[in-house]
Amino acid sequence: MVELSDKIAEFSFNLHTKNAALKDTEARLVVETQAGNRIYPITIGASGYSSVEFTPENLLSEGKVFVEVINKDFYSKPWEDTYIYEGKQLSTVEKYYQKGLQKLKVTTLNESRKEKHINILLEHTAKRYKLDASQVLKLKRNTSNLL
Repeated sequence: MVELSDKIAEFSFNLHTKNAALKDTEARLVVETQAGNRIYPITIGASGYSSVEFTPENLLSEGKVFVEVINKDFYSKPWEDTYIYEGKQLSTVEKYYQKGLQKLKVTTLNESRKEKHINILLEHTAKRYKLDASQVLKLKRNTSNLL
């Protein structure tokens, strides 16, 4: 399973062909989207190293992604997988400041990731403002409503 988000994605692999020259070969990455299949041309180097960098757009929450290789009269689909779309908000952590202390707002993260982000930000806040353990626990209790 491949995880895609709104960030730039890169796919790379080594391509080997039998009875065909790499210079005559084309490859493309095909991603299932809301508007139909989106095709991204893949750059094939002289040694067979192949890569494509792209920004996914109009993705389904779950869809197919595959590589097509075309050489003259030969067509192959050497790799296919399912992707899940995480979206922009999955890893968004917004910070709000009030009276010098960080207040946190975490949006659309799964529960374990929320807890992880909150703990990381609490740790940074404690170091920055030199909070003792009781103050950190109080701040943690105040942020527990975010979970």
